[in-house]
Amino acid sequence: MKLKEWLKLALQEPLVHFLIAGSAIFILVSFQGPEIDPNSRKIDLGEAQIERLAANWQATWQRAPNQSEIDALIREYIKEEIYFREAMRLGLDKNDLVIRRRLRAKMEYLSTSSTESEIPSNAVLQNWLDSHRQKYAIGAKYNLQQIYLNSQTLAQANSKAASIFRALPNGGDWKNLGDEISLPEAMENADIDEISRSFGQDFAQAMGQISQNQWTGPIYSGFGYHIVRLVETSELRPSANKRPIKSF
Repeated sequence: MKLKEWLKLALQEPLVHFLIAGSAIFILVSFQGPEIDPNSRKIDLGEAQIERLAANWQATWQRAPNQSEIDALIREYIKEEIYFREAMRLGLDKNDLVIRRRLRAKMEYLSTSSTESEIPSNAVLQNWLDSHRQKYAIGAKYNLQQIYLNSQTLAQANSKAASIFRALPNGGDWKNLGDEISLPEAMENADIDEISRSFGQDFAQAMGQISQNQWTGPIYSGFGYHIVRLVETSELRPSANKRPIKSF
């Protein structure tokens, strides 16, 4: 058989087609593939990192690791580093909602920690004190009036309060606008302890957040919710109330 005929028959074989295509792809990738950085194949594990691994182990197990456990920690660290690098090389961190949320949470933690660890200057502290002097004075005395709202939830109290706030500017008698309860409608020259004994600690702590001569609420107490007006105050003390208070 002549060479020309043999080549013609060979080119008709699928295996020959496969070998030719595979060789072409191999040559193409060899010339166009990215150059591998030798440093990307190197994992440095110094003494400081080993000490951190051992410290984490001791914090978890309340004892120092032995040599075999340290060796296992090193192997696990290397395995983790390899998987991490390969995941980054393949772009598995891209368009991943879980990773985005974890990174956001970490950034929020870092920013919050930075803010909380910042030590304010004396000028900043003095400015804050001047701006919130009512909250930080001592020996508060209050003349207050309260309208009781017989409500089980804040939503119900808000609904009742809105109706009462509409009635007050139209000449409504504040003493007849609320629900009945065996609590004083008004207190005069009362300190924070007296108010706390009558209405509870939550109610008393809210006094530092109420503007004078302005009906405010709903304000929570041990009996439910109230609308409160401070007729007169002197030397208001700090407020630790975390409940939302609306002023009208």
